[in-house]
Order: sequence, then structure tokens, then C-alpha cells
Amino acid sequence: MRIWRFFYWLILSFLPLGVLSCYNKTEITTKKQENQPQNQPQNQPRKDGENLTLPSTKKESPESEKNKADENLDFSKKPFNNEGDLENPLNNPMLKGADLLDAAPKSSESNSGKSKDTIAVDNLIENPSNNTSLGEKLDFSGLNSLLGGQDSLINLQDEEEFRKINQKSQNEFKVDQLSSPDQKVVQKVGFDSSFGNFPSIYQPFNLGSPDGIKQENENMFLGQKNEDLNIYLFDKIKKENVTNNDLAKIAYHSYYNEDFRQRYFPLNYIGFKSLDYTDQKYQQTFQRNIRFSPGTAILLDNKDGESLFLTNAHVLYYNGRPFWERMGYPFMRFYYNDKVNDLSSLGFSGLLSLFWIKAEYDRTVHELQTKGNFTEGEKRNIPIRDASQEQIINFSINLHNRWFRLAQGFNNYGRDIGMFYFNHGLFRQDIKDVLAFYDRHKESLISTFRFANGTSIDSPILFFREQFKTFEEFWDYAKTFSPLKINGRIWKDGDIDYSTKIAGFWPQLAFSKNIFKGVYVVNGMPRFFTANGPGASGSGVFNENGELVFMNQMIVLSDNQKKLYYDQNNLSSQLTIGILFRDGKVDLASEIIRFYYQNQPPQSEDQPSSQK
Repeated sequence: MRIWRFFYWLILSFLPLGVLSCYNKTEITTKKQENQPQNQPQNQPRKDGENLTLPSTKKESPESEKNKADENLDFSKKPFNNEGDLENPLNNPMLKGADLLDAAPKSSESNSGKSKDTIAVDNLIENPSNNTSLGEKLDFSGLNSLLGGQDSLINLQDEEEFRKINQKSQNEFKVDQLSSPDQKVVQKVGFDSSFGNFPSIYQPFNLGSPDGIKQENENMFLGQKNEDLNIYLFDKIKKENVTNNDLAKIAYHSYYNEDFRQRYFPLNYIGFKSLDYTDQKYQQTFQRNIRFSPGTAILLDNKDGESLFLTNAHVLYYNGRPFWERMGYPFMRFYYNDKVNDLSSLGFSGLLSLFWIKAEYDRTVHELQTKGNFTEGEKRNIPIRDASQEQIINFSINLHNRWFRLAQGFNNYGRDIGMFYFNHGLFRQDIKDVLAFYDRHKESLISTFRFANGTSIDSPILFFREQFKTFEEFWDYAKTFSPLKINGRIWKDGDIDYSTKIAGFWPQLAFSKNIFKGVYVVNGMPRFFTANGPGASGSGVFNENGELVFMNQMIVLSDNQKKLYYDQNNLSSQLTIGILFRDGKVDLASEIIRFYYQNQPPQSEDQPSSQK
């Protein structure tokens, strides 16, 4: 085959990329050149005979994508904050006026007289797309998921165990029987990783309080058993203990700020540890949280090459449309083989262009075959149309809609959650087909397309192939996971929980295998401290049995805070707020389970079938 007309070979998608956070208003747009139409992509190749060259501004091939992606990114649009700038990217004003969280002071000097159960609206980030998800002024009278009657999800034996565990952790916990922390080196989890030339939003600090951090042992521990967690003794921790980072020291919304902690998180101690990637404990539970470009989603169920996911609504939707219609980098990140693995987005790797070329080739061949008299010369010279921006956008949307679908009819009752399905079986087959097409016509494609620096287009394809091998291995393994159980506990305001919590969180470019103890429920929402940040929204939090207990939603920051901070144990300084599935008002657990495959009606014949 000889391609004598060609389509623009993309390194970046035409569409705005979702940044590696799950902020509701976060967007990265391609740079606009002088006299360039607003919607025209910068990465527009130029024709050079029968060859394709990219603009000279692009100096690297996609195989260095992780380090060079920023060359086409521009923060001038203030993606993190409609009112701020890059120097203050974390303050999000979008939650002003939310029903539940009253305006509260932002400094210790102005905090007197405020209730413990209110947090400044201005200081919440990773907000949901629907602010009513935080409200308690919803009319629940007509909801068919109101709790009542016999409750099949509640295990009374588990409830009694829960009560005993937490009574013991609160009333019989002996600080003087804890051990000194071990001297093991804590694994770096990627907080210091940067995206191209843009620095990480995270900064480290050291908590220099020898009496403030101890360690569990077999004789004294929180919760149901010893996990060797670091125990943070809050009555012995002060902001003055923070060293090596003056900005971290003055961050008000932090676990080491006594005033903030006493008002909004009254627990005397918590447990936390960031496990090494090679640690085999709770492996499958950590793998349930999978990162997509805008945020994280929880793997719930599998059937015939398709999987069901749960996430935040503000992760699932971008300007009212599903995130896969604006798929950014990466397509997916997942924890497998004791390491973090990526699969590049199609636009980033050039696969989107390859899909277009294949579709045009197949269409033209079909038309010629239909007409008859299909000569060998015509077979060797198949014309490929140039594509307008609108065409490639629609092509990309239709392509991704082939693999993703919404859970139609899911009722989130005004909470910040949503559900979707990903047909990884069909996706895998389509990728194999387009790569096979490339292999058949490799010589012609390589001679027709090249990069400005002379790099062969084979490099990004090879890079994607290597990623795809691990992607396939992971899904061969993950598709065998049993349907995820959801813990049936009904939470009440004032609940304190010291039982083991497990969660693999994906903040920005990091991945932390979190084990923590110490959750405080107020206003129908769990509060806790762990390694967290933008990108981890939608993550599940599990118990030691692997049951889903609640999910991550947002973090709390000072209004003038420019960075996120983490200590020597990878613990983030900021408070996290999550979403409960059962709070005495709404039974989201039963609504979620309703969409498991075993509870769905048989698939109609006109629906596309899943492929293993």
C-alpha cells in the first residue's frame, strides 16, 4: 500500500487535555500560535512532498512523552482556578454557597467561636460538578433508597466487632507501650515527579518531633491488629516541629496545626503508613483503584471483557460530557507487577491518527471492491483523506464511545458519584487490529510520515506496544476479580473508626499504597489524613477484608496555600473528606450494587457485544 495523501500525525490530541488532577475546572489547552484560529491545534504537521513533518517547536518524539509533554501545554488560561494564577493553583472558589459547609475563618486568629463541623468553603478543592452533593437541604422524602425495614447489608456481628475495636482504641490505648519508629527508608512514591518543565505541586517537610511519632507493635496497636503503622500523637505535635519548609509550617489546614486540628478533627491520634510497592500485603485491594486521565475510578465488577467502575461525578464528567470524550494523558495508570504502569492516550502516542488512516483505508477498499474491477494498482495506491479538526474530534469521540459507556439510570441522589463501564476486551482487540494494520503497511507509513527531528514514527508505536503488553497482562489478571463487596454499615455523625483502612491513591504523578487508622464522621462525611491530592478523587477506601467502605472526594486547603506538603512518611498535611455510601438518609450501596452484571437484564441483540 502506498499512502499518497495523508492525515496529520498527532503527538498530542486536538482536544484539551485533562491535567493530572481531578479539579472540576482543570484544563490544559494547546498553545495558540500567532494568527492561529482559536480551535486549531498547534501540532499541525506540514506537507513536505510525500512526507509528514511536525512543527519545529516539537523537538522530541513521543517516546520521551513523560518528560516533554509540556511543550504544547499552556497554563495562561489559569486551569486550576478561575480567579487565580499558576502561583496559586490550588485555591478553588467554586464551592462558594454550598449548603453544608458554612464560611469559616482561614486563620487561627479569626477562628474563635466557630463550630467544629464547619470548614471554610473557600478552602475546599477537587469540588464536585454538582454542589448539591455537599448539601443536607435536599428533599429525601421521595427517594426509594431511604433506609427502612429489614436491612440485608448490615451484619450485626460486624457492628458489634466495630464497637469493641473502637472502644478499645479510644479507652485502652497506652501510648507508653508503643515502639520507636523503625529506621527503614520510606519509598519515594512520586510526589517529587514533575510533568515536563512544570514542577510538582508537592513539597516535602520533616516533622521533627521524636515524641510525636511512634509505631505500633504486637502489644499495643490501633484497630483490630498490628499493621506496624506510624502512630501520630497529636498532643505532642505542633507546627513548630515542622522543619525544612517554612511554607509548610504556616499552612493552617494541616494535621500539625493545633487550632485547625482541634476544631475540625478531634481525634487524639491516627495511624498511617505508605507501603513499599514490593510489599505483597493487600495487593488486590490496592489494585482496585485505577487512574484515568481526569482522576481515579474503583473497579467493581467484570464480565466478558468489560468492567464496571465507580468514581466521583466531577471525575466522570467534563462540561457535562463523559471524560473519555476529552481523553488526555494518560489513558490509564495501574499498579501491577509491584510497580506503576502507564498506557499513553491515543492522541499522545499517535494511535489516533493510525486509527483514522486505517478507517479511511478500509472504507476506500470497500468502495472499490463494491464497484468491481479492483486493480492491483489501485490496491497499491489507496487515497487517504485529510481530516478537518471537527472530523477528528468527532472521530475520536465515536472511537472512545465504542469502548466506554455510562451506567444509564444510575441515581446518585445528589451526591458526587457516578458509574461507567469500560470494555477493555473490545479496546484490546481494536488496538491489536490497528497495530497489525501498521505492521502490514509499515514501510509505506514510515516513508510517508516522519518527525521534524528525523525520528521515525516507529518509535512512538514501539513505545506504545511495550506499554500495551503490560496493559494486556494486567487485564487478563484483573478481569478475574470477584464482584467487589460494599460494607453495609450505616454511619452516624460523631463516629470514630480506628479499624484498618486500605487505599491506593493516585495524587498527580504519585501512587501511594496507604494504610491508615483514624476516621472521624461529621455532617455525613468521613474525614481523615492520608497521602492524597489532585488526581486521587474517586478512589475507594477499603477495610482489611477488601470491602469498599467509602470513597475519596476532596482535600481541604488554606485559601492562600500555593503548594501541597508531605512529611518523611509520605503523609499529606491536608485533611481529606470522603463520601459515605450509607448515612441513614440514602442507601447508595444498594443503588451501586444494582448495576453489577449479575443484577442486570440480559443484553439485547442490537447492543455491541463485549469481547474477551
